[in-house]
Amino acid sequence: TEANGILEIIIKVVFYKNNTLGYFGDYAKTNQIMNGIEGVIPFEKGSTYKFTFKYEDGNYVFVSSEPVSA
Repeated sequence: TEANGILEIIIKVVFYKNNTLGYFGDYAKTNQIMNGIEGVIPFEKGSTYKFTFKYEDGNYVFVSSEPVSA
């Protein structure tokens, strides 16, 4: 959404841990959602984050990111 020069983007994020070849739904990498590196990554099982940008001098500039409760 965009209002008054503030752009907020809500996305799902998954985390990858190389030594286990696994994908996790949380930053602490305790909720494994997929093994291996092949297949479709289930982004819907990832964590939800809100990214906020502010419009300055013709560009959107990153302000913050934060986890959002589901």
